[in-house]
Amino acid sequence: MENVESILSSTAKGKDTGIISKGKQTLQDLFSAMKNKETAFKVFDKNFLFIKSFGFFFLLVLTIVHYSSFKKTGLVTKKPLLFFLESCVFGLSAVVPFLMLTFLRNKGTFNGKTITSYSIALFVVFFGLNYILELSGFYPYVFHEKQDKGRVNIVGVQGTDDASLFKKSLATTSEIVILATFTLSIFSLLFASAFIIDTSPHYTRFKSIRSSIVFTIEMLLFGVISAVPIFFIVSNRDKITKNTTGEFLIVTAKFALLHIVFQVSGFYKSIYAKKH
Repeated sequence: MENVESILSSTAKGKDTGIISKGKQTLQDLFSAMKNKETAFKVFDKNFLFIKSFGFFFLLVLTIVHYSSFKKTGLVTKKPLLFFLESCVFGLSAVVPFLMLTFLRNKGTFNGKTITSYSIALFVVFFGLNYILELSGFYPYVFHEKQDKGRVNIVGVQGTDDASLFKKSLATTSEIVILATFTLSIFSLLFASAFIIDTSPHYTRFKSIRSSIVFTIEMLLFGVISAVPIFFIVSNRDKITKNTTGEFLIVTAKFALLHIVFQVSGFYKSIYAKKH
């Protein structure tokens, strides 16, 4: 008992060096390091890169597993032309905000060739992402598409034998791990952003207008343009209803919030402050 107490509350020259004290010191060192905005942005940048990489890798593996297990292609083969157009809109929903941001913020860091290259890259990535979301079973799951007769429903595996129970436990565990990973990464993004707090966007256009007004309009356009594909996605799978409008507003709000995070974190400043 004495040994435990000595570990938790041992002192050296009057200073507490126990576990609690070491924990406090670690937090103090962390906060001290994060006060350096360059360090804070590196934390943000690395976590953002991790989220993108992990998310893409997860969806890619899910697509391979889902297709190899069930051979379902969804609208990719059922409505190929409509899905192609939907994917084009999805791709443009990433390109248009980038062009808007570049138009408003570019200080000569992007030349015409670079802007074209980035636009094409963004379009290809998001165009392909829409196919991945369909082939992985994500869209069918979200929109509750009916399963083909004779096919096993991946969401509701029946059976009470040990193998089925293990699969359910494994699926639940995977969900928890994935959720915890993303939650921790997003928390790290917000935590890093709190130490940077870049609230002064630098615009190369509309300098006669207050930057806060330009930012508000930019934020709304960023959210709306990014959310527009929801109407195409829903119309290809179901009827557009009042709920669709509600979902559109929610997605718009999420992207508007993401825009604020990108600004506050210094992400935009980093992109438009260096030559590309």
